[in-house]
Amino acid sequence: MWQEGVGMIGSQTPKFLIVAQEIGPNNVNNLPFETGPTGYMMSDMLSKVKMPLGDIAITNMAKVPRGTRRPVNTRDMELFEQELINLKPKKIIFMGSLSRAGIPIAKSLNIDYGEMPHLGWFRRAGRSDYCDVFRSIIGTEKSVWDAKEV
Repeated sequence: MWQEGVGMIGSQTPKFLIVAQEIGPNNVNNLPFETGPTGYMMSDMLSKVKMPLGDIAITNMAKVPRGTRRPVNTRDMELFEQELINLKPKKIIFMGSLSRAGIPIAKSLNIDYGEMPHLGWFRRAGRSDYCDVFRSIIGTEKSVWDAKEV
């Protein structure tokens, strides 16, 4: 996956795996959340919840070249399943609607998961409670987020 620029970043033995959508157009090094407003938000969120970097990995559901947007396909699902088998996360955080295509695989592998909007949604909606939502999913605080809003 790294040769194609669609690999994950972070721990190879994560407690938590964040699954976003696709690599952003500005992420020239093919690293999820490398740059831009959502990259800053990811750094801010991990810092505020005091997430040890050894506990987290980040990947994208659509295994596509930088700047490409398309629906998730069978190959994406196969590669995602291989990531889960190799990483063995304790919990997956699906971030954004496109990422939710991986939920059936998480269920089939009996991996706990949670869902939240993509950080870009929080930015566009003018909401700043993304850290609270993330905390509620990883189990450190109750959330004020209602999934029916999204």
